[in-house]
Amino acid sequence: MALVLDTEGPVEAENCWLCDRVLLEDDRKMDYECGCHTVHTSCGLTRAYVDILNGGQFRCHTCNTVFVHGGGVDNYTGAESVVEDGILATLRKNKTFKADLRAVRVRRAAKTKASAEFMKKVKEEYVKFQTATEISIQSIKLSQRETRQVIKQSEEYKAVKKATIGYNVSVARFKAKYNLGYRDMRALKFELRRRWWYRRNEPNRILEWKFRVRIL
Repeated sequence: MALVLDTEGPVEAENCWLCDRVLLEDDRKMDYECGCHTVHTSCGLTRAYVDILNGGQFRCHTCNTVFVHGGGVDNYTGAESVVEDGILATLRKNKTFKADLRAVRVRRAAKTKASAEFMKKVKEEYVKFQTATEISIQSIKLSQRETRQVIKQSEEYKAVKKATIGYNVSVARFKAKYNLGYRDMRALKFELRRRWWYRRNEPNRILEWKFRVRIL
């Protein structure tokens, strides 16, 4: 990577360009090769990873100097990542691969079904929640805790948690077994470009969001 690492850091205090926090003397720092910015090493490496992972380039947004070019190498495995005319085109002819692919898709179907049942349960409890919130601030908070606890003890919650974990483990094993990367999994429609979209559908995130308290 075309960057200069500085474990001692500059004497003068300044802010990290990426997180805007003060660069302390004991912090590990990274200087952009172009000289435009000094950032925390963790911030710089994280930005580089995210930019390259999304198929872009890690560059200075002030002078546009490119430090690392994206593309060509898969960011998970380091292997060549050619979507349909490479590894996937070959694997699609493999009986074991197709069987494993079907198994993962069955897991996804189970997760989808469990998620639908879970959302049905959430909607039922949400009606009770709306009624309870008209009483007082204290009763609202109490209702919020009790409602989340009721759902967490429900069979629907346990089922969606189990299905989600099973699906995630299945996908991870599938990727590792066939040395598939992010772009390969996107071609198979198991990955989304925006990772937060997966997290927003996790059971605990749904409970946090659906039963949040809003006072206008």
